[in-house]
Amino acid sequence: MCINIAKRGLTPILLQATFVAKIGVCPQYLLMEKEMNTPTDIESKLKAIFKKVLDIKESEIEPAARLDESLGIDSTEMVEIFVVIKKELGVSLKDNELKKTHTFNEIVAIIKSKV
Repeated sequence: MCINIAKRGLTPILLQATFVAKIGVCPQYLLMEKEMNTPTDIESKLKAIFKKVLDIKESEIEPAARLDESLGIDSTEMVEIFVVIKKELGVSLKDNELKKTHTFNEIVAIIKSKV
């Protein structure tokens, strides 16, 4: 008999076979108590997304400056960023929830509130 100990947002690890057999946990449900999306993890992932979509250096991202003013983001690029964030971070966002007039810090706060 197997028990399902899977929890949303946790990452898998391997446990010793004797422990697995002893408690009857299915291997595909073995998880550790560490969340995947910590605040710094989200910020790093967002910086990576901005770098990839906009082909910029991380140092060019000014956390408190508006995206359209500091990075010259247009509406099309913001849509690309929006789609990649939804896909890579698995967050549910409403249309126009992320705007080019937001700052990077505002984007981070919005995404943190969704995970």
